[in-house]
Amino acid sequence: MELVAAARITWRDALLMPEDGKRYEAIDGDLYVTPAPSRRHQRVSINLVAALLRLLEEPGHGWVYSAPIGVAFPDTEEGVQLDIIFVSKARAKVLVDEGIRGAPDLVVEIL
Repeated sequence: MELVAAARITWRDALLMPEDGKRYEAIDGDLYVTPAPSRRHQRVSINLVAALLRLLEEPGHGWVYSAPIGVAFPDTEEGVQLDIIFVSKARAKVLVDEGIRGAPDLVVEIL
């Protein structure tokens, strides 16, 4: 009997998934699918984004982003979509048209 290895999922594969409100991520070659966030999750996210905008973006320290925005990791085929992200002006080079390529300064994942 011959064993066939399952295809490894890449971040590019995850980006091709439908825009259906779910979050698609490629981690260690596996596809992770998370359902659309709950109402409570959304309220927590909105409140945190508002606070971070006041503390970080309005004074000019950098940029705050909220989901969905992709974070691709260079030199890998992995990528995730985090709830809230901050990128400082000093690290602006990680900002690309498709989202973020590299580690942001701050990430928030609401559980």
